Amino acid sequence: MLEHVLIGGDVLRATRLAAARNADPRPVRRYVLGRLALAAGRFEEASELLAEAWRHTEPGSAADVAEQLAWLHLVTGDRTAAAHWARLAIEQPIQGAVARPWDVLALGGAPGAGTPAGGLAAAVGHLACDEAGQACAVLKRAVAAAGLPQQRLLATALLAAAEHALARWDEAVAHAEGALAEATALGQRWLLPCLEAACVAPLAARGDHERALAHAMAAGTAARGMRHAMGERQAGLALALLGAGEVPAGEGDPFVPDPGPARIEALVADGRLEEAELALAAYGEGGSGVRARAERMRLAGLLMAARNVPTQAEERFAGALALVESGACPLEEARVLLDLGRLLRRTGRRRAAAERLGAARAIFERLGARPPAERCAHELEACGLEPPATVRLGLTPQELSTATLVAGGLTNRQIARELLISVKTVEYHIGKIYTKLGISSRVALTTKLAACARAS
Repeated sequence: MLEHVLIGGDVLRATRLAAARNADPRPVRRYVLGRLALAAGRFEEASELLAEAWRHTEPGSAADVAEQLAWLHLVTGDRTAAAHWARLAIEQPIQGAVARPWDVLALGGAPGAGTPAGGLAAAVGHLACDEAGQACAVLKRAVAAAGLPQQRLLATALLAAAEHALARWDEAVAHAEGALAEATALGQRWLLPCLEAACVAPLAARGDHERALAHAMAAGTAARGMRHAMGERQAGLALALLGAGEVPAGEGDPFVPDPGPARIEALVADGRLEEAELALAAYGEGGSGVRARAERMRLAGLLMAARNVPTQAEERFAGALALVESGACPLEEARVLLDLGRLLRRTGRRRAAAERLGAARAIFERLGARPPAERCAHELEACGLEPPATVRLGLTPQELSTATLVAGGLTNRQIARELLISVKTVEYHIGKIYTKLGISSRVALTTKLAACARAS
């Protein structure tokens, strides 16, 4: 009975049943209680129980005990020990019915030979190679076939990460938040930091910054409460992705996109070009997939543009565009078009800029990426080829772009990053806007812009 409840994933019910069997002296009881403690986020208790279960283990359960010890070491931050126990589980002569130690090896950055072709570990490999489409196909089958809730929930979170990479943000949000709700209902607390963090990127991509930030903060709170080292790092990556923290040291994580590109863009926007160059050099050691190569070229173009070397910047953007314009990476294609359009406008080629910006906006709107689509609209209006809302308000194109972002709730630093100008310049524009419109607050500015939009 207890084993069936445990496999079903209801940690709370399984804990009550286990407590009623206190007199059971078999090693399997220590294994079950250790596994329940792990799922509930009580890692010290889990460590004691699983270590005791291993000391008295029987051949039929050795693989399962070793696998649980591998998961325990992975989430508490000891990847070397996690890999050791995972390999030990694989080496056992009798494999457990549900043991998946290959998943531990893959998530710990040490995939092993003999990895099953259709499981979570294989999907991690596809994501590492920038093969999000293949990862999606594998993970959909893995979610349907998963025997344990932890396998299904982790596979669903990875599916959300793969969908995010493919710019399928609505599907990604639904999968990530659905997995989070199910884990909460089942008492699978040890998965909560990972699942909270997996919600962040697709929400941010859709422009729901506030909700994304809430998930990132929740991931950190849950992880710290359990001393969940893996979860703390995932929360740190999620916050860095939102521009709310520094990028934590260490290797990447398959559940949270690399915040490195956003960090480089922020450094360029802040004028910290030497730091941006160092960060770009470090990021240059990353993935070899088409999207990753195009992204590195695009970031190099941004740096060249900031150094006022427009010819070299344009060459970098053109090279990036050649890699992705087939439609295989629509999000990165749109980003390149936007950055190239900005460069062309700033170098006086307004019509060519408008062509690139219009193409970028069409892709962003198709993907549901509201913030970059709005940036395209601002740039198009600055080209003088969009309806002149600036005339009605008496603002310059740059002032209108600034005003729109202020009304959207962005901070001065965030606006500086969006428009590739300094914070002091943003403050100067806001002062001019207030004077021209006869207002003195952000709330009044929001109201003024809304009234103008209704009148147009």
